[in-house]
Amino acid sequence: MMMIEKKINRFSKGSALVVVLLVVMVTTILALSFIRSSDSEVTITKNLTDQISVELAARAGMEHARSFIMRPWDVDLGTDAYWRGIHSCQLDGNIKYNVSVTQAASGYTPECNYDIVSVGYNTSNNSRCQIKSQLRLDPAVAMWVGGVWLTNIETRIYGDLCAHGSVSKSTTVYGDSFITFGINRAEVKGSKVKQNPLPLSPISIKPEDYSSSYYINGNTYYVETIDTSLQNNLNLSPSPSNPAGVFYCDGSLRLGSNNHIKGTVIVRDKCYLTGGNNYINSTRNFPALVIGDELCFDSKGASLQVSGLVEITKGISVEHLVKKFTLDVTGCLVILENGFIGLADEAKITVRVDPAKAAVQIWDSPSLHREWINVCGGYFKTFKRE
Repeated sequence: MMMIEKKINRFSKGSALVVVLLVVMVTTILALSFIRSSDSEVTITKNLTDQISVELAARAGMEHARSFIMRPWDVDLGTDAYWRGIHSCQLDGNIKYNVSVTQAASGYTPECNYDIVSVGYNTSNNSRCQIKSQLRLDPAVAMWVGGVWLTNIETRIYGDLCAHGSVSKSTTVYGDSFITFGINRAEVKGSKVKQNPLPLSPISIKPEDYSSSYYINGNTYYVETIDTSLQNNLNLSPSPSNPAGVFYCDGSLRLGSNNHIKGTVIVRDKCYLTGGNNYINSTRNFPALVIGDELCFDSKGASLQVSGLVEITKGISVEHLVKKFTLDVTGCLVILENGFIGLADEAKITVRVDPAKAAVQIWDSPSLHREWINVCGGYFKTFKRE
């Protein structure tokens, strides 16, 4: 009996030890599993945080691009070129982004669309996120008319059109058309919208504001004058005392042939075109051509090519029997009061929107300025995360 009890006690003690060891082993396994699981969750959380950080950086780059496209005067490039992006902009610590901007190459109005590639990345672990998108400037107004545009002249508008009055069927709009009243017979590739008020108001530049001097960032500069006699073979450009290249005509300007002007032409009264091969190319943040009265074509074969903002107070006119002339504007054409009514079977008017060239920053005093661009807004047409 005694021997049996001793064997049982030994067995019980051995069983207890085995149980304890099993419990310890199970607990250890569970603890290790928990630690491993915790490490995995920490790793997953860190990776997710990194992914979110670089994606937010890429999105920040997209908004950076949109803000500079919408506010070109804020970008000091020292040239008249579009802003093309930024390299290695740091947000916080190791988080950075790169942005590239290119103008779209296809569609009716590629001038209104920008392809943006923004890459957010973390320099500490090489995580990255790339976002490709296309920004549509809307409306991006190529031509704003305060009156009617009734003419048989072939008019092509590459961008959006805003008009207060009727538009004739000889006009083709490669964009949207906004009109307040009257009849819009134009061929419109985009949408026809009847809207009051119009989505864009012109800046309304007065010739007398540039009759003698102008300001840039608190500094005063002096304009140069152009005589009212017939001008041929003019070659004008900015100078140290006139860095914007502002040239003022105190009366009516008569442009003959072969006039090449880099800067701004301000005309108090009418501007007459009597010859060909005339070019005006604005400097950064300044208008190209401001006319206090009418732009008049009074000779067959007259031509004018302008890059920048053109603002005409009383419209465009054509002398009797003048059947052929050419007007080509890249930037924005603004006619404040009237529009165009006339006949010229062989004439051609082309207007292409270019927001960077059309944008102006005008200093009314050494400390006060106005900003204007021919764009009301912008939205992302496409958005792809890679």
